[in-house]
Amino acid sequence: MLKLVFGTVCLLALVVAGPTTRDVSFDDRPTINTNLGWVQGTVESCGLFCNYYNFRGIPYAAPPVGDNRFRAPRPHPGWSGVRDAAQHGATCQTRTGGSEDCLFLNVYTQHLVGLRPVMVWIHGGAFSAGDGGVGSAGPDHIVQEDVVMVSFNYRLGVLGFLSTEDQQSTGNFGLKDAVMALRWVRQNIQNFGGDPNNITIFGLSAGGAMVHYLLLSPSARGLFDKAISMSGSALDPWAFQPRPRDIAFQLARDLGFDNIQTTEQLINTLRSIDSATLSSAMTGPLDQVTPRGLQPLPFVPSLDPPGTTGDEVFLPRLPIDILRDGSFYHVPYITGYVSAESLLMIRELLLDPSVFPTMNANPELLVPPWWNVPAGSAASQSIATQVANFYWGGGPRRFVH
Repeated sequence: MLKLVFGTVCLLALVVAGPTTRDVSFDDRPTINTNLGWVQGTVESCGLFCNYYNFRGIPYAAPPVGDNRFRAPRPHPGWSGVRDAAQHGATCQTRTGGSEDCLFLNVYTQHLVGLRPVMVWIHGGAFSAGDGGVGSAGPDHIVQEDVVMVSFNYRLGVLGFLSTEDQQSTGNFGLKDAVMALRWVRQNIQNFGGDPNNITIFGLSAGGAMVHYLLLSPSARGLFDKAISMSGSALDPWAFQPRPRDIAFQLARDLGFDNIQTTEQLINTLRSIDSATLSSAMTGPLDQVTPRGLQPLPFVPSLDPPGTTGDEVFLPRLPIDILRDGSFYHVPYITGYVSAESLLMIRELLLDPSVFPTMNANPELLVPPWWNVPAGSAASQSIATQVANFYWGGGPRRFVH
């Protein structure tokens, strides 16, 4: 009787564990070939009778250092031998740490054979923080849905988005990193059990806005098949910088370089500064009128400068114009927001008691800057009045609930 019970339990364990257990017992350190070289992953647990493969810290582009700073990502030369993919690569430089050599991606899967849907995660963080380590986004619970998950780092802040509005620095480097990562996925994901013709990109906050930008960009066309934006859009005022050249020169002044006259001098100077110092010199608003909580993010996506060609092309036209004429990438797209969207910003407003008096004294602060409506014009004043009437019934700006 005991033998029968024991045998039944063992059989049930094999049935529940399924192919994942056989995969794990086949090779605890799986080795996969990519177009850049071999990588060796690890196996981790996602629960009882549940395991998945991790391939972390895989380079997808050359390090964006030296002369490659403020340029589109360059192809990685590859490596000989087998690269250990047990640990995440360095995170991208931010105000609090990281490295400029950070263009790594990660692959998570329960099966190394077959053609499973691929989910590519794009992290958020106001274009200035975060990394591809996924955290609460998975991967342990996502891979159990029979998909392959990919995440990646992209350049952040000044290193990822500084633009001089000319060919010295065309900007959008973090987005161009995303394009390079998606090219890697198209070319290699089948070796990890993923379907290269069934790739969904999805992101949250700034990551959601990046997903939307990738739909609008001609350089990303054909690199994915579906898209999901959560709490982020290319039309969000915080996700577009209409005055990147002014921001770039203000950065130089913040660093103590007051006599720089040309963008060539500016970029040569900024390339000589270590990445930690550069990333810590985040600029404030271009004016002192904009109150806390309404101040735009300095280093975010911007329009390609005139004459941009080749790999530097990302956003040749304004997002609203691309949407209006329908010249975006037409794939299935889901977008949405949460019930308490932007609740985080209430803290910013509470920290500065001058916010509402400033808004009352300058009602045109309610007009989104990317609408390009001239300040002081009748149109600007009309928009400000309509917004104020909608939210405050024409009364003073204040918290209403």
